[in-house]
Amino acid sequence: GSWWCASRLALLLGVPGRGTATAFSRSGRVMPVAQTLGEILQVRGLRPETLVCIPNWADEELFHPREPDPADREELGTVGTFSVMFAGNIGYIQGLDVAVRAAARLTDLANFRLVVVGAGVAVADLRELARQSGAHNVVFVGTQAQSRRKPLTHAADRHGVGRGQESVGGGTSGGGGRSATAST
Repeated sequence: GSWWCASRLALLLGVPGRGTATAFSRSGRVMPVAQTLGEILQVRGLRPETLVCIPNWADEELFHPREPDPADREELGTVGTFSVMFAGNIGYIQGLDVAVRAAARLTDLANFRLVVVGAGVAVADLRELARQSGAHNVVFVGTQAQSRRKPLTHAADRHGVGRGQESVGGGTSGGGGRSATAST
């Protein structure tokens, strides 16, 4: 049977057209990105046995918006800056070389920082790329203990999601939003 990834909230919460309803009803499996979206689809008539929910892997009790602690920003070197953080597995598939190259083009902005938190097979190459490209505004922070993940996550202004060109199993591996990216 066919599979549908029900990942667009607008599609799920809006009034689905006949084509969408037909596609969902004919699919062998539908993958909502959250349990609540699966419940919405059931209300709209999908049989529960066709739904395969992939749960959110971030601990939403642990990771939620709050004001950063100035000491954490000091530790990261992001006091008085606009910082974008990627936190997670640092592999080639995340495509973080693009972010490092972009940061190198922003070195004239004294208050910009790209903070890379985590470990993985691409860290050494990313450090070398930052060095060669003059991206002195990239801060590399290794894997953090569970107790440090939440505070460091809140020390950034925004969170980036790595997306590479390569695909794994028909999809691209990457992170999620603010709450998801802290799970290094």
